[in-house]
Amino acid sequence: MESTHGHKFGLTPYACLYIDASWADCMYAVASSLRPNTNHEHNIKQLCALWNSQQSQPQQVIPCLSVRTGLDLFFRVKRYPLGSEIIMSAINIPDMVRIIEHHGLKVVPCDINLETLAPKLDMLETLISVNTVAIVIAHIYGRVSNIDGLVEIAKKHNLVVIEDNAEVFCGLKYLGHPKADMSLYSFGVIKPITAFGGAMVRVNDPKLYQDMHNLYQQYSIQEHAVYLKKVMKYVAVKSLLNSSSAMYVAVPLARYYKFDYKEAFVNKLRGFPGDLIVKIRQRPSAALLHTMHRRLKNFDEAAFQTNTSKGMYVSERLPSAVEHIGMKTDIRNYWLFPVVVHEPEQVIKELNKLGVEAYRGATQLNLVYPTQQPNRCPSPPPASQNAPVQEFADNHPHEAHYLIDHVIYLPVHKHVPQYYLDQICLAVEVALRRVAAKPFPKIVVIDGKTVVLHNGEMKVKSKL
Repeated sequence: MESTHGHKFGLTPYACLYIDASWADCMYAVASSLRPNTNHEHNIKQLCALWNSQQSQPQQVIPCLSVRTGLDLFFRVKRYPLGSEIIMSAINIPDMVRIIEHHGLKVVPCDINLETLAPKLDMLETLISVNTVAIVIAHIYGRVSNIDGLVEIAKKHNLVVIEDNAEVFCGLKYLGHPKADMSLYSFGVIKPITAFGGAMVRVNDPKLYQDMHNLYQQYSIQEHAVYLKKVMKYVAVKSLLNSSSAMYVAVPLARYYKFDYKEAFVNKLRGFPGDLIVKIRQRPSAALLHTMHRRLKNFDEAAFQTNTSKGMYVSERLPSAVEHIGMKTDIRNYWLFPVVVHEPEQVIKELNKLGVEAYRGATQLNLVYPTQQPNRCPSPPPASQNAPVQEFADNHPHEAHYLIDHVIYLPVHKHVPQYYLDQICLAVEVALRRVAAKPFPKIVVIDGKTVVLHNGEMKVKSKL
């Protein structure tokens, strides 16, 4: 690796992603998959009782196969008129958009504030129409935004509020905004205290809960073989991502053979490749229910706080040119470690040269595109500095767009020792200096023309 001003940078053998499970958790999930797939009602009662064990008022919850399952189930029960509008905070995963559109509903994105990660309330008011029926707010990156104002606006207009809390589980003491109509929590493979799948869906309205529960009982139960196959795949990924020794060997090899191991692993961690709607319309197996119960019961508050403390440590020591996001949220934990930089692709290249396995594609989070635009792409395209602004008629989500275009993820989490955290901070400073000093061409679109900026000069790119 490289040296700078007498400091030699070695490989930081940690990835941005890791699987938050011990080997004992993995073996428990495997062993549970080898037992009979029975006693579901008993398992569900146990899981729901544990979920409510620290709540003064018991919540009505449905253990689901996935957060996607809960959202789809909600829309199946509500049966909104075709063309009804769902306002979404402007960053989420494409699957959530696909589910909404599958039900014949229109997605309307609302921009977010980068400091609070909450939807901009002034824009939210302008987006509400006679066709609006619900608001979906996604709390991202482990940060829980204050949505009191959003809830107040929603109730004024008689709109349903759905909290997507897939990335913010932080223990059984806080389980969502009390006035949200539905809150969704994920225990997918890259989430905190993963159960290698599964979700808990809290539903406030008793009738809605009962209707969702009754419909859900008609779903088939996922076979243990399917769950076991997923667990074994994730165990294989964990053996590399969670092992600094393995990373020491694998990363140089991958670079030598020009193999993008990050992209390969991220693809393996995708939840529902293929026919999304068919795959999510199942109930969790007994093995998944058992594993969820174990992970919740054994939630380690100290380990969770270690992750937050290390995130805060690095946040306080990164150079000022790095822009932090979500620093004014009500709860500030760290699911992944995102930062915003100028020229992110160049910064990533420099960090990789310095041995830091920074990455841009660590999550499926992307810009939410509106359904009503006739030229809209069927699903959000990859993050790009030249994403098609014209797809938004009005109320363009500028801050969300800026975030997606400039975010990078650093390997900062509870498994990274202090020495390497300091190395990462120094490497970021060096990488930013190098990028600022190095001229390179940048392609932008100005007034519909493709333009190349190079060394401060502007030239129209030839179409020949």
